[in-house]
Amino acid sequence: MTIPILPSDLAQFVSDQIGSGKYASQSEVVLDALRLMRDRERRVEEVRGEMAPALEGLERGEGRELGVEDVIHRSMERHRKSEQQS
Repeated sequence: MTIPILPSDLAQFVSDQIGSGKYASQSEVVLDALRLMRDRERRVEEVRGEMAPALEGLERGEGRELGVEDVIHRSMERHRKSEQQS
């Protein structure tokens, strides 16, 4: 698979990935990259969906102020739970 649209730095990255033995072909590199993009987009949509009710509540004037420590703690808990589910 030849991908002439790649800038030289990305073409070199693809070649390096093949040379490292991680991938056998350009197609494999591109397929893996596309899968990662798809997974990231799905996760972004999930997060947006999770945030929507809270944002709507804030627009209605509902909610409470959180300190930085609260936000960090909640974020770490969510991350820990998502890793346990994976």
